[in-house]
Formats: sequence, structure tokens, C-alpha cells
Amino acid sequence: MIVSHAHRFILVKTRKTAGSSVELALSPHLGPGDLATPLRPEEEARRNAPPGLRIATPLVMTRRFYPWPLKTHAPLWQAHDWIGRGAGAYRVVSLCRNPWDKAVSHFFWSCRDRNVRALDFDAQRQAFIDFTRTKGPRRWFDRLTGRMPPKALDGNWRLYQIDGAPRLDFVIRYEYLAEDLAALGPWLGLDRPVTLVGIKAKSGLRPGDTRHWSDYYDATTRDLVAHYSGPEIDFFGYDFPGSAQPRGPILTPTSHQPVVPA
Repeated sequence: MIVSHAHRFILVKTRKTAGSSVELALSPHLGPGDLATPLRPEEEARRNAPPGLRIATPLVMTRRFYPWPLKTHAPLWQAHDWIGRGAGAYRVVSLCRNPWDKAVSHFFWSCRDRNVRALDFDAQRQAFIDFTRTKGPRRWFDRLTGRMPPKALDGNWRLYQIDGAPRLDFVIRYEYLAEDLAALGPWLGLDRPVTLVGIKAKSGLRPGDTRHWSDYYDATTRDLVAHYSGPEIDFFGYDFPGSAQPRGPILTPTSHQPVVPA
């Protein structure tokens, strides 16, 4: 997560959407007193941090009356609680990705220590199906406690909500990463382009062939992602083949109210 007082924006970092790379790309544009939550050590070592940038995990006294650390994948409402009065004037930037593609990426990331890349495709596909059925749906205990497991299929959708509604002004689409970053700089009023040149975090975990993510699915897992990621799919306009162009990058050109698709 980034909270920039200098440019009045919040970056809500979603999972498996190139969020770490985007945070590294934005870091040189931040100013003294701005906040960035820590990345993984190997990524943090590559951050080009300007003087005065605060790299920290501050405690937030939330509206729920308990302290909570503001972490890298913290939800927007925690950033609002940390900023306090005037938080509503900060523009909200986040990232999205086709949920069916993202689920496959999440599988390979979560199983990176098991060397699933070395398995043949049929074994990979079965391991993905088992993983998604087990780890994707939130269980009753998660719903009871409000816990959002990192692998939850509906986890990203909840990160940029306030009181149950999306509060999102600009989305960086994974499918149009370079183009949307190029548009982000002028939209934020930055004095130079935001670029990913020389930056590539968490890469090389998926097999290097050209197999499409849809090949990993059976009917049950396809429908499982459609169900749990349904609001995100509808909001951005994704489809299972990946042929639809997701809406974005600018979602609220003239106001801070979310634009809900028809």
C-alpha cells in the first residue's frame, strides 16, 4: 500500500496483479512524509526510495476500536482510518486482473516451494483444481470472524471497498499494464512517466509455455471462480475466455463516486 500526501492518492495493492512491480515503479515519484508499506526483502532492496519516504507498517486505531497494522495488502478503509479527516479527498488507485487468470497465478505462487512447474500438465491441472476448490471459497469461520484468507477468490474485490461499495478512481489493468501506467502519471499530475522498465517482481513462477489459463479448469472450478469473483467480474467486465476488454483505467473522471457499470 502507498499513501501519498504529496499527490493525494492511495494505492490499494491487490494480490497477483503485479502490485509489487507497480509499487516499485511509483516509489521514485513519492515525496517526504509519504508512506509505503514494506515489500518482501528482495523487492524492498530494489526500491528507489526518495529522501523522506516512510517505509513502515504503522498501527491503525480502527473504527472497530482495536489497533491493526497497515500492511501491504491492507484494505482501503484501514488507510482511511489511518489518514483520518480528509481521507475522502484522496484519489484511490488499485489493480485488477481477470479472476480466472489470477486464480491460476495464485496457485503457482502458493505452490512455488513444491516445484509444481516440474510436473506434467495433467498433474498440474489436477493440483490446481484441488487447490482452488479447497483454498478459494471462504469458509463459515472466515465469514464469522471477517477474516479474508490470502487465497480467497473474492479477496481483491473487498480491498477497495468502503461500507460495502467500491471506492475506486483509477484501475491499473494487468492486461494493459504498460498503457495504464503511462496514463496514470498525467492523471496524478506527476512530472515524469511511471514505467516498469527494469522492474519485474515475482516473475518466472508459471510454466514458460503458451498454455492458456482456461486449460487448467474443469466446469466446477470455472463456475467456482465465477461465483466467488462474480462482483469483480461484473464490475470490470471480464469473461472466461479473456476476450472482453475490462473497463478502465479511469473510472471516475469528474468525481470520487464509483461508476457502476450498466
